[in-house]
Amino acid sequence: MAKKNHSAPTVQAEERTIPPSIPRLVDAIRRIGHSLEDMVLDISDNAIPAQASQVNIVFSGQKTFDRIEVADNGHGMDEAVLMEALRLGSEVQYSANSLSKYGMGMKAAALSQGRRLSVLTRKKDKELLKAVLDVDLIEQRNDYVVVFMEPTDEEGEDFERKTGGIGTIVVVDKIDVLRTDSLTAAVNKTRRRVAETYHRFMTATDPVTFNINGQPIAPLDPLFIGDSMVKDLLVPTPIEFEDANGKTVLITVRASQLPHPPSQENRRDIKDRFEIKQKNIGFYIYRANRVIKRAETLDLFTPDTKLLSFRGSVDFNPDADDFFGLDVAKRRVVISEKVRGRLDTIFTPLLHQSRKLWIEAKKAEPEEEAPNIHKPASSQINAKDPLLSTGRKERTTPEEMAAKASPKITRLPQPPKDKIRVIEMDELDDGLLWEPSVDKNGQVYVRVNKSHPFYDKVYRTYASEDPELVEAVDYLLWALAHAEYNIGYDADDKVTIMDDLRRFASMNLRKLLAE
Repeated sequence: MAKKNHSAPTVQAEERTIPPSIPRLVDAIRRIGHSLEDMVLDISDNAIPAQASQVNIVFSGQKTFDRIEVADNGHGMDEAVLMEALRLGSEVQYSANSLSKYGMGMKAAALSQGRRLSVLTRKKDKELLKAVLDVDLIEQRNDYVVVFMEPTDEEGEDFERKTGGIGTIVVVDKIDVLRTDSLTAAVNKTRRRVAETYHRFMTATDPVTFNINGQPIAPLDPLFIGDSMVKDLLVPTPIEFEDANGKTVLITVRASQLPHPPSQENRRDIKDRFEIKQKNIGFYIYRANRVIKRAETLDLFTPDTKLLSFRGSVDFNPDADDFFGLDVAKRRVVISEKVRGRLDTIFTPLLHQSRKLWIEAKKAEPEEEAPNIHKPASSQINAKDPLLSTGRKERTTPEEMAAKASPKITRLPQPPKDKIRVIEMDELDDGLLWEPSVDKNGQVYVRVNKSHPFYDKVYRTYASEDPELVEAVDYLLWALAHAEYNIGYDADDKVTIMDDLRRFASMNLRKLLAE
């Protein structure tokens, strides 16, 4: 009897190349998630390995901007390098000091803000080159096309003036991202990010100078290393790790304790100078000396006011990239558990020490009569009150409104002499957190209950340590009081509805804040 063949049937396989839809791919790349500042930084990154000594950033436009230019005097590019730079997923082998990683930075960053990227570049002893990557043309051709063209005489003169003849100019225009920032706000936000991101390059032995719209950018070290008012919690400490190939790589960590503003005579100046704010607490991650992430918790702590002066840094070079998952936009870093465990061991005691130093400094605060914490918000309210919307169509003066207002609305016999519009009360009826009141001139005030737990949670906790938060809460409570008054000032039934709303909100807040 013949044996049956039980072997598996031969499977026919065929490899097929399926080209992507280039316009859809480019559109997806444009949505990776670059912010305006991220875009400028990604383009500026190329100036560092190009050994530029100067980078000039220019935002052009009227109320907002319609063109962004980044020019550097680095060594420039020849045609082969320029073509590779404009390739999606460049195949360049990056040098050890390169800030690039995926070969997507300049293209993805530029196209995230505008539909056209233009590059002018010249290498020593080479011709001036111009290349344009235009999303509109890509959509028309249904292909990834870059147009190389002869620069005009005007462009050549402009290039000579801005780079000295050797270097690169990158221009992003056809701006199509909805913009709410003014030109001034865009410049200021970008200035701050550039100052922090490249501060080590600005202070190096061979420094790189950055300018924005003709003004120099001063370096900003978030740890304020070397400042006489700053304490070293941890000097630079290398940590060794072994990568997948058995090679030893180094990660360096350090930490600083910034001054405690409330214990200083010039507390406001100290707070501003060292940027003592909740949003700046934490760790600054450096890759090849460039800040890639700022004010991170690394899941090692929860931000609180006692850590307002803590700053830490984690440094690594491209050879340690496997321990740090960095996304294309350089906005998100995922640290390996092996590294995180070592960081936890090193930094947890330092975080405890930072809290202790803050508490000790707080005890040394000078004994003096503190200024009214509601003065900053009151000043703004007094200045802008006439410009604010009341939501009422009839033309009624504030005095007339006050005369007709419901008797249920609390009257102030006299306006406060210091013009404070947020008035603290030992108690309010029904345990309310806030209630509106009005003076004879029709000016609206908000009375705040010092016995409510919300007052303890915000005002008592942050009065000296985060006055900007207090000011923001003042605006919120006053705006609520102002809206309540203007909606129902002359109708008892509306006033009753507003009273009920306030009572339920205050009661629920009390429950939510209960220990």
